[in-house]
Amino acid sequence: MEINKFHFSILFAILALLLSAAPARMSAAAPARAKGTIFHPESAAFEALPMEYAGDVPLVPLRTTFESLGFYVSWDEQRQTFCAWRDIRHIRTWVGLETAVVDGEKVDMEAPCLFVEGVVYAPLSFVLKAAAPVVSGNIEGDFKLWDASVFAKNHGWALLGGGLVAHAGGGFLGRTYLNVMEALEHSYRAGHRVFEMDFNLTSDGKLAAVHDWNGYGGRLSAEKWRTVKVAGLYEPLLIEDVFRFMLAHGDAFLVTDTKSFDYSEEEVKTQFAELVSAARLADPALLKRIVPQVYDRHCYEIVKAAYAFDSVIYTLYASPDSDGEVLDFVAAHEDVKAVTMSRERDPAGALLRKLNALGKHVYYFTENDKADVERFQKQGVHGFYTDLLTP
Repeated sequence: MEINKFHFSILFAILALLLSAAPARMSAAAPARAKGTIFHPESAAFEALPMEYAGDVPLVPLRTTFESLGFYVSWDEQRQTFCAWRDIRHIRTWVGLETAVVDGEKVDMEAPCLFVEGVVYAPLSFVLKAAAPVVSGNIEGDFKLWDASVFAKNHGWALLGGGLVAHAGGGFLGRTYLNVMEALEHSYRAGHRVFEMDFNLTSDGKLAAVHDWNGYGGRLSAEKWRTVKVAGLYEPLLIEDVFRFMLAHGDAFLVTDTKSFDYSEEEVKTQFAELVSAARLADPALLKRIVPQVYDRHCYEIVKAAYAFDSVIYTLYASPDSDGEVLDFVAAHEDVKAVTMSRERDPAGALLRKLNALGKHVYYFTENDKADVERFQKQGVHGFYTDLLTP
């Protein structure tokens, strides 16, 4: 497997600030150091480190990850043992084993630790759970300190939220297709981290979070859109409002549904120019947490011309492509990691199996029955757009 390398400059900049704020507490709390090579959280910047996978299990570099969370770490080359400690928590892992010891108790992991090019890796899920008791706040939220490009480049967004995508921001109080802040916040609290949102162009070329203009008297201007109430109750959103939500929740990813098949080529270009411009204005790093859906091969070219998004979803509900054309296209584009379709598109599962063989994630939309989801998961479906289900 080819290993990509990434710089964690953002993480270390924030880490330096955190450490400078409380070095005495951390130093005083650390227990006697284990034998082996010792690294302190204030050690020099590291070379770019990769992110690894064991099947679909994301593995993170232990030294960088635990140090970013304020732990001391050690490495015993002879015993192939990695240790991390902070306050009263002590964590020990061994290369090649699927078990670890946390505070003297045996803990099973999703996959064994790996040693690749001088770096020890362990499952992200294990790291989050092991570190949680001594890291303030939501540990998954704290993970936003990572450079988001690590997840984006490795399509890590597809592993968040148990493979569930909150459709149109997720259902809220019995309503669906809302695309409003209340739905986003509700879904986030429920554990969702990947949010699909509908966007349509306003009459003056802005992106409104709305499934369609039916019921609004036609396409509105951005100013007029601000004056309506969605479902008679909720404030409408423009793309900049969605970006404010993402800035407040650093581990949230946005999947766009821009209905580009309904627009001319020039309008599609306007859509993504507006998307990229608004993201750069809010924070350019947001672009690393946007996963556009494309509807055909030409749409892909337009989207990538607007910005070189790290990860793209090929959604088939409006695609004219045959199964063979879909397979040829996604096989030729590493950045198209996921394909979304309805269960009806592939009732026999032939396309699903071929996509899985190519290493692509398959999503079904829109599924709201837990029993159906569990049945499809057994057949190889990776994830689901949902209004109601939660991670």
